Amino acid sequence: SDVCSFDLFLNRDRSLKCRFNAIAGTLSFEDNGSELQVNTTVQAKDFHINHWRLANDDVVFERAQFKGGLNISDDKVELDSSSTVMLKDMSSRLYACYQVKPDTVFTMRVHMPETVSDTFFHALPQGMFNTLKGISCTGSLQYDLLFSINTGKPDSLLFYSELKKKNFGIRK
Repeated sequence: SDVCSFDLFLNRDRSLKCRFNAIAGTLSFEDNGSELQVNTTVQAKDFHINHWRLANDDVVFERAQFKGGLNISDDKVELDSSSTVMLKDMSSRLYACYQVKPDTVFTMRVHMPETVSDTFFHALPQGMFNTLKGISCTGSLQYDLLFSINTGKPDSLLFYSELKKKNFGIRK
């Protein structure tokens, strides 16, 4: 078989397994003195993840791509807001930041622009959303998530999640 397998964690007791048919990527580094910038693109075909907490069977991403920039400084680690993840034909923008000075703050944003609803549902990984298998819809969907917390001030928690639909309907 031409399928590659590897252990994602060194601790085999975690029972997490992944494999893929093909993977390709690029990685570049730039250090401007105050910040290290890491840019990467990773593409995988038939990427399988298996863990009992995710699903009973393999979770399969037929085509997946991550393209993004990571900015690392003394104060924070930040996934640049131009970072994207693509599953089949569905694309979303990602942003994440873990800041340690002056306070410890974790922030995450996800933005899926208006997407044809069938494109969204067909991009979901196999094995994880079995109740949606074969679904056919009309219209489009858009999704936004914003999460932020200052760990020193738990009451500062911000959580916003919104799924907007436009002419959405379920055909089958």
